[in-house]
Amino acid sequence: MKIFVGLAVASILAGAAHAEDQIITLTSENDAYTRTSDGNYTNGMRASWLDADNRLPRWLEVVTEKVPFFNAASSTIPLYSLGQNIYTPSNITPFTSQPNDRPYAGYTYGSVGLTNGDLNRLDDLELTAGWVGPSAAGKAVQKRYHEVINVQKPNGWAHQLKNEPALGVSWQRRYPRRLAVPVGNGLISTMPYAGVTLGNVHTNANVGAILSYRTDATMITDTPMRVAPGIPGTGFFSTAPRLNAMVFAGVEGRAVARNIFLDGNTFVNSPSVRKRNGVADVSVGVMLTYKRYQVGYTTVYRTPEFFGPQGGTGNGQYFGALSAGMKF
Repeated sequence: MKIFVGLAVASILAGAAHAEDQIITLTSENDAYTRTSDGNYTNGMRASWLDADNRLPRWLEVVTEKVPFFNAASSTIPLYSLGQNIYTPSNITPFTSQPNDRPYAGYTYGSVGLTNGDLNRLDDLELTAGWVGPSAAGKAVQKRYHEVINVQKPNGWAHQLKNEPALGVSWQRRYPRRLAVPVGNGLISTMPYAGVTLGNVHTNANVGAILSYRTDATMITDTPMRVAPGIPGTGFFSTAPRLNAMVFAGVEGRAVARNIFLDGNTFVNSPSVRKRNGVADVSVGVMLTYKRYQVGYTTVYRTPEFFGPQGGTGNGQYFGALSAGMKF
């Protein structure tokens, strides 16, 4: 596990030393961007480095040779990420266990993503390794942040998921400009996609579509980087001599076989709730690009992921996603 993450970090540092056409993206997702209280998926952070010069380390070529439906080529773009997710019940005041609500959980991970293809078809592959449980430092991060902003302390972290290594692989196929229609200097297009994720953290199949309008039809801009599970995107964008904008709306459905943050730990007893096997996300967002910089904001509504107390329906959730990218 540590070797895998270490290789990803080493690749980032090695590439950055002679970067010519790279994109660094910082992503922050938080329920506080749409409401004032914590609960469910409460925070996600992700830092990513996309190597647009297509330098693929040999060890990564060897790995991809073992993965069906994906053929690494000279046009393959690698994407390296480090991130952390935090999950809590809707009420963070009690010190006691809340068996009818989502468990506390932290998840820290490193990932290597690969994208190849063109504007007609893109294949995405992501390999992820990390840690769930106290070692993921979710408790420390949330408690410290709440102290800084002087809000209610989360008191139930003693009942979080236990330590467990996390491994996963995701594959996705996208059609970026299906049904593209020029509108003046701009372009309206749809991007249908489908994929599958396998692992002890998430196991699901997903299908979705994104409708977008960009003010410059020649501008190549991918949808923003998001924390999985979420709409696909690499954060790639081409340099814009003047301000350009893209607005988009998307919907995604997932058939969920496993979600460790609801099902609990794989090998030991831990807090859990009865999950729903069908979940959907509805997203609306905007991205602005100027020269070598890009910023974006997305609002997401996620349908209920688990059944609430006494067989109730649980609650859906709104959260926001901020992203900032720089090309160098």
